Amino acid sequence: MNNKRGSFTVYACVIATAMAILIFALISSARSMYVEGIVLALGRLHSSAILGEYDLELYDRYGLLAFYGNDAVTTKKIEILSGYTFDEKPYIDYEVSDIDLFSYSLADQNVLLDQIKLCGVEDLAVSVLGSTSKYLGTSSETETTSDRKIVSERVIRFLPSYGRIESGIIDSITSVFKSVGSPKDLILTGTDAYLINKYIGAKFGDRRNIPDPAKSFLLYEREYIVSGKYSDEENLRAVKRKIIAMREIANMLFLESDKKMRAEATAIGEILTLGYAGEAGAQVVMATWAYLESLNDYELLINGKKVEGIKDHLSWAIDKESILNGWNGDYIDMHNPDGDTYSDYLDLMTYMTGQDTKLLRIMDLIQLNLRYYYRSDFLISEHYTGLEYSLMVNDKEYTFSDSYGGR
Repeated sequence: MNNKRGSFTVYACVIATAMAILIFALISSARSMYVEGIVLALGRLHSSAILGEYDLELYDRYGLLAFYGNDAVTTKKIEILSGYTFDEKPYIDYEVSDIDLFSYSLADQNVLLDQIKLCGVEDLAVSVLGSTSKYLGTSSETETTSDRKIVSERVIRFLPSYGRIESGIIDSITSVFKSVGSPKDLILTGTDAYLINKYIGAKFGDRRNIPDPAKSFLLYEREYIVSGKYSDEENLRAVKRKIIAMREIANMLFLESDKKMRAEATAIGEILTLGYAGEAGAQVVMATWAYLESLNDYELLINGKKVEGIKDHLSWAIDKESILNGWNGDYIDMHNPDGDTYSDYLDLMTYMTGQDTKLLRIMDLIQLNLRYYYRSDFLISEHYTGLEYSLMVNDKEYTFSDSYGGR
């Protein structure tokens, strides 16, 4: 009888021990599942909380979603957020590790391009329709000149485009301009370059559409994107040279293809050279005539008028007397109802500028303007469109990533 009781006691102890182990395992498993559930839910919530701190002025003015930070600051924020949940739970050990902001830097041209594409339905509608931002003025024929320039070497060195060299675009423009003639016909819709152009037109001003002087450092912003000079005067002068060069090509094409104009050029050449120059003299006259017409074209454009891509007799302004007697510089308006505007030529030059260069100069203007009136320490390189980080919880690693959109 005693043996039976002893056997039962041993059996009961074994069963109790097994049950205790099972219960402990169930509790441990439940706790692990509980902890994992918390970590997965809160990890995503914490990254969303970081994204919720986007710069309001950057978004309001330029439609770009990005938050200010760096690895140390962002890590500290996630640690604080995690601490609210984990610090009072002694069974949870945690550590924030392996944070990555670099892949989401707004100073990366690809990241900025994604933001331009995803800048919101309202901003996309504004840019596609060509509406004017509240930071831009309206077109005016009144004389508006600017002597603004960047003189601080420190400011220049911090520009995202600093040290980047853009090759000349005038050759690539004129090579296609010969066969088409109108800036609008050269711009292909639906491309990244087209979307960037529309964004630039909606967010930045130019000589004919002056931005708010209190909130823009350089006033000829689109000219800066094309030319990259550190003063409004230099940028305007560079754009003028490009427009005149393009117009010379188009005007020379008309002179060479029109029999009447060639005959007049030959007659003028004979007058100037007493009949000795022949065809060579006609070519010199046509080159001079095309150049003078191009100067007049630029004055028309900068004063809000339209210029035909390839001209005809009705739209040609400079007569042969101006070649013989000299042109006084006052523009002659033929009142063309059709043609291209100064903005159209800026669009073409912007379109033909290298994509990386355009994006870097967009960054320059954003940084310059926001440092000018918003935050004197603003840097594009300290703003990010997303993040990725790891949480080590109870020796298990969890990785989270989130962004405002894009690649």
